[in-house]
Amino acid sequence: MRIDLKNYDKETEFKEIIDEYIFPLLGMKGDNIQKIPDKDSFFKNTHNEIIFFEKQKIYFLPYKNSKWGYFIDTVKCMNNFNFTLCRKVLAKLVSVANNNLKIGTQKNFKYINEQQCISSYEVAVQTSICEYLTNNNSADKNDTMKTLLNLLDKLQKWALKTYEGKKVPFGFVIDMKEISKTKLNYLEFLGDEFSATISDGISSVVVIDKYGNYLDYKSIVENNKIKACQLNNCLPIRFAQIINENVSENSLRIGVFLLTGGDIFIAKNGKIDLIKRNGRWANFSYQSFLNVMERYNNTEDIDKQILMEVFSSAIDVSLSHCGGIIAIVKDGMELKNSEMESKDAEKENILSECDNLLVSKNDDELKDALSKKENEYNINKRLYKRNMIKNLLNGKKLFINIDRKLRAELIGLDGATIIQKDGSVVAFGAIIQNEKGSTGGGRGAAAKLLSRYGGFAIKISTDGYIEVYMNRELKYYIK
Repeated sequence: MRIDLKNYDKETEFKEIIDEYIFPLLGMKGDNIQKIPDKDSFFKNTHNEIIFFEKQKIYFLPYKNSKWGYFIDTVKCMNNFNFTLCRKVLAKLVSVANNNLKIGTQKNFKYINEQQCISSYEVAVQTSICEYLTNNNSADKNDTMKTLLNLLDKLQKWALKTYEGKKVPFGFVIDMKEISKTKLNYLEFLGDEFSATISDGISSVVVIDKYGNYLDYKSIVENNKIKACQLNNCLPIRFAQIINENVSENSLRIGVFLLTGGDIFIAKNGKIDLIKRNGRWANFSYQSFLNVMERYNNTEDIDKQILMEVFSSAIDVSLSHCGGIIAIVKDGMELKNSEMESKDAEKENILSECDNLLVSKNDDELKDALSKKENEYNINKRLYKRNMIKNLLNGKKLFINIDRKLRAELIGLDGATIIQKDGSVVAFGAIIQNEKGSTGGGRGAAAKLLSRYGGFAIKISTDGYIEVYMNRELKYYIK
């Protein structure tokens, strides 16, 4: 985000705030954001919220009953979308904006430079998130909020340094109900180097009270046993056990986790809602993904269970930082027969028969079909990979029936994972022939190409970013 404070009028600043901080929390791409026309009949009505859905549009106002603002068109109804967090964040950002957005003053010059302005924005966002997360607590919620803010600050400092040459993870649970008898403040201890070895967020967490005082240490191997854990709420595999046991649904607890890659995510009510990457907070919840996906006709005939399992696997791959592509297409056989111009100006199939698990030909038949296009070494290598994948799947053809850890590992193969809308797996590790002149990297080009075939495609980069494309257009992201 770049800010020219001297030439930054109120409308430009408000639009930038929505683009940079509100859309990531919605998971939506805001390319089609437009200013509400000055004489629009919209302003004749009373509007008691600053973000709301009305007549297939989402509106953004700087304050209630404002006579100016922005909107984006949506395809379908979004009445079920929870805008509470976004409203809280936007209100706080308006209050710290460089321009006075409420009374129409064009220039205010609160800040002496761009970085000071951006820092103020980021503090406003993080403070709003902490207020939101502690909102259901008692009258003492301010104590929990201060502790949460303090903990995030400490973890952000740890994210920038190492211990004995390595990045370190942490896991914390803030209990908003129980009060420590020790009065030993763990956040003070967290400032010491040797605190780096205590808790990892995957198999262990430190529990603190709303004042930051030490309460307990919890691990998943208490009494030398690991309890069975149901994978639900789209929790990442590696964190499912610790979150289910310590940040369960309806408990007055908040989980805060720092990963070795520098990401910080927050869990509450048995699920992960938010993640901070590269200084930006983004929505990490399945409900956000589902709300956006349901806006589009491409997903109407996809079962929600399939959508949930695809999202879960995308999250698993995102946190493993191995990268991958997951595409849902209308007809897997259509890819085999779909030709395009390659970089060598020859016509090639987008998906090779070697990669397509739905192809019923045996190895000899496939060799004959491919012998004119590829040398024998490449054919044998790809057939060996195909047969190994089929053995790993052990006869399972539906994506949702495949072991979730195995799914994540197969998605991490070089190439694309392709699924039909009925849930049957077309391919793992498919090498996609990208179009001539395609840009944006191999994964991005392949995802955009696969998004043309009646469904959508998810690109997961090695830095953990998630992007969802439909008909080549970016529709949802965690970035």
